[in-house]
Formats: sequence, structure tokens, C-alpha cells
Amino acid sequence: QEVSYSIKMDGGASSIIRINQDELHINLRSCDNTDRNNKKSEWLWRYFTLLKDKLPIGWRFSGEVLKWQHSIPYNNLNSFFNLYLIWNENNEALSFQETQDWCKLLDISEIGITSMEYVPVLYSGKYDVKLLKEMFNEVVVNGEEGLVVRKNKSFKYTDGSDWYFQDLLKLVRKNHLQTTEHWDKNLISNQLKIDSPYRNI
Repeated sequence: QEVSYSIKMDGGASSIIRINQDELHINLRSCDNTDRNNKKSEWLWRYFTLLKDKLPIGWRFSGEVLKWQHSIPYNNLNSFFNLYLIWNENNEALSFQETQDWCKLLDISEIGITSMEYVPVLYSGKYDVKLLKEMFNEVVVNGEEGLVVRKNKSFKYTDGSDWYFQDLLKLVRKNHLQTTEHWDKNLISNQLKIDSPYRNI
């Protein structure tokens, strides 16, 4: 079957949903308080507030928030948010291609952003376990956290974890956590590229 392999970025898993015409809800897995004034989530609020009118009501946009350094420092990011899944109002993950197409629709032209940033994709095609192992070893040697594998076709969210192992798979390097305290005890910002339009947020 057709799959894609992408780099597992070392950030905070997040989901953003447009509840109605005027309201957004943001969930950060590692942050209990996600109000607009919380330092951990304020950049994400600014970004998605600019995008709000382009988000379909009831859809969920899931990605890695990379504003704050965890175990891997990033000094040359395009954006502090990398999308990996879009869920529609029926709790179905859009296909890989549909997700790519939606990224292009989520531009903020007035500040130079031409699309939403997607997690770095290394391969899309027939599932190849030999290639997967080779790529995993390569990205770990290069200092990355690991890889994420997803089915390219759409799939539905169901209660429990069965869908996760059937439709999505995460491979993480051994002993990934290499800090002595949780990242939120001493906030250190990752860095954007000098010419990134996301600096305008």
C-alpha cells in the first residue's frame, strides 16, 4: 500500500479546531493552560488567529509546535508549527495528497506566508520496510528524533489505539529524552530562518 515517511520533529503535539464562526480551541498535549496569554502557546494563538477564517468549522489541524526547545534544538526552522494531519468534521484524516493541497490553501499573503508548513517528508510510495529501516537509521545518526509513517489514503479516527497502529506509526530513537528536567521548566526558544516569513507573526 501507499505510505509516506516523514521526520518526527521534537515538539509538542497539538490540535487546533475552529469551533464556530468566531472561536478557536487549542489543545497542547504537554500544556494544561493554553489561553492566549500563556507564554507556551501565545505564538500558536497568533498564527491560527490569522488563519481562522480559512479553517472549516469542526475540522481539527494536528501538528508539532516547535517554538520551545525540547531535547533537540532547532536553529533553522521555516515555521514554529509543522502540520501532520487534518481531521474533517466526520473525524476522518484527510489523505496525504489532500493534506498537502490544504497546506497550499492556508496562506497568509499579507505577511508573505504562501502555505502552511508540513512535517519534512522523506518518501512517499509503496511501503518498503527495508527502506524504512535505512531511513530511520540515517535520520537518527543525523540527530533527529525518528520517523512517522502514515497511510497515504484517508482513514477514520476510532476509539482506542487500533487506528494508530494500523494507519499511523511512530519510530523514535532509543533514549530520546536527553534532558535532566522537563523543557517547560526552563523555556528556550528554537530559532527560525533569517528569511522566514513566519518571523512576521
